[in-house]
Amino acid sequence: MKKVGIIGHGFVGRGMEALFRPAFDVVVYDIATQPDPSVLEGSDLIVICVPTPMAEDGSCDTSAVLAAGEMVQKFASNALVCIKSAVPPGTTYRLNKDFDTDVFHASPEYMGEGTRFVAPWKYPDPTDTRSHDFVIVGGPRAGEVLDFFQAVMAVDARYIACRAIEAELTKRVENAWIGTKVVFCAEMAKIAGAYGVKWHDLRELWLMDSRVGRSHTAVFSGAPGYGGKCITKDVSALIDEAQQVGVHPMLLKAVQSTNAVLRHE
Repeated sequence: MKKVGIIGHGFVGRGMEALFRPAFDVVVYDIATQPDPSVLEGSDLIVICVPTPMAEDGSCDTSAVLAAGEMVQKFASNALVCIKSAVPPGTTYRLNKDFDTDVFHASPEYMGEGTRFVAPWKYPDPTDTRSHDFVIVGGPRAGEVLDFFQAVMAVDARYIACRAIEAELTKRVENAWIGTKVVFCAEMAKIAGAYGVKWHDLRELWLMDSRVGRSHTAVFSGAPGYGGKCITKDVSALIDEAQQVGVHPMLLKAVQSTNAVLRHE
């Protein structure tokens, strides 16, 4: 039986453990709860699920991912590596270059810790990766990594291989879009209210156009805009990363500043 090692045992790490355990020998290394990295030895696949929080300057703190990369090289240098943590574009490429290897890959994850119910028959179930109908892996040996997912997910799911930088950007774009949509709806609700129109009523009329899409169009009294960890940090990180490559993301900056006002009204 092949062995899958998981680094990080938070929400996503526990989800990855549940995903792979039916078909593989799964071991976990977590600095707080299961702190013996030698368990990773002999792994065929390592899944990195460590936090990438927002730094004080708004950028993405990748120190835990880099430390995990060093851990892999020390204890399981022959293993394929799948980074489930959200990282800046180019991180996977730099890890492969720094360690002179081709084992590191990026894969956006769609588990989430939100408190709102998500209809799993319509959208990726935030609590169960196994039920998702697609998985994306980017990197030089993406097909080999996808084989592990194909062993535990649906036979008719979509298994998509791409470049690592494309996979890394996918997660950033997803959360930036959701954040933009949430802020847009909150602002439209304010405009509607100024005309004496209830957002619920206007929303249903607007959503008659199937091009819009229902998800993330509700506006909750007392909690407008977006919060939580993922969208907040990913919008901030993408703004920082865009500026590093010479792009001035005016829309995202407006989304971020408008959301800050909404959250404090």
